[in-house]
Amino acid sequence: MEKKAEIHDEWHSAFLKYFDNKKHKYKRDSSVIRRLGILNQKKELQILELFCGKGECQELLINNGYVNVFGSDISETLVTKTRKDCRVIVCNSLILSFKSNIFDLVLVNEGLHHLKGEDEFRLCFSEIKRVLKNNGSFVFYEPSNTIFRKMASLMIFSPLSNISQKTKSLRKIMTDEMSEYMYWLRNVPQILKLLEKIGFKVERNDSTFVHMAVISRLKK
Repeated sequence: MEKKAEIHDEWHSAFLKYFDNKKHKYKRDSSVIRRLGILNQKKELQILELFCGKGECQELLINNGYVNVFGSDISETLVTKTRKDCRVIVCNSLILSFKSNIFDLVLVNEGLHHLKGEDEFRLCFSEIKRVLKNNGSFVFYEPSNTIFRKMASLMIFSPLSNISQKTKSLRKIMTDEMSEYMYWLRNVPQILKLLEKIGFKVERNDSTFVHMAVISRLKK
């Protein structure tokens, strides 16, 4: 587990360079949160964000009046960079350090595609189910295997990506996570079926040019 955390921290050196513009990241995450319909929920909801990184989504929710927002990430490097009023712990998404049946909503903003294979998805989904209250919601925003995504990837891995530090950093991120990234893109239908099998019902699955926004709920 410690070795995996070390690799994750190394990967995030490139991640931090790419997202050094906090205003850009905040604006982007704001769009994600709105697309997932979270800002329409009651302010008292118990919310957990997995793969929370530096806590930008939590900051956004706190700034919008949500008072029970928690987060976890396997990277200690990123967790130490969260805002002081963010309640974040270092934790593996496959073995969550939270009690059962306590959250109304679990959020993942581009983190699931880091998981390796069906077994890890099963463990992660099972843990999310465990910590959610009855009829709780699980929402996530992840890459989608669209033609626009493929075109963007071709550009990132072409010599044109050398024109800026941003695209260089993005190429580094994608190179280091390529096996997990491609597993996600190739197996989205099967992963969604696994989600249903574990006990969730997908209520919405919206696609953008390069992403998908999924809203699911625990089956009664």
